[in-house]
Amino acid sequence: MNVIDGYLTAKKNLLSHFNCRQDYPIKDATGYYWEITGDGEVSILSYHESPDKKYQAVIVRGESGPLVYAARDYTLAVAIDCVRTAFLLRNCFNVKS
Repeated sequence: MNVIDGYLTAKKNLLSHFNCRQDYPIKDATGYYWEITGDGEVSILSYHESPDKKYQAVIVRGESGPLVYAARDYTLAVAIDCVRTAFLLRNCFNVKS
């Protein structure tokens, strides 16, 4: 298996793990502290490595609500950060936990 096949297989397995049926670019945000806030209509993903440099992305809304897929140790949030991206987040860094 070459490097491209390995990447595509790993990406397919990652999205499948979260029961995410669509294909999105993946951003490794597992080292970021993060939280999701919202008012019911709009959800915002705020993430940062250090408190003085924070970023925000608007979470994409699907038919049944925000596209946020939680698993045991990680959360996959599909958000718009210039382009639609799936952020892979480590749950232990959720600042609301």
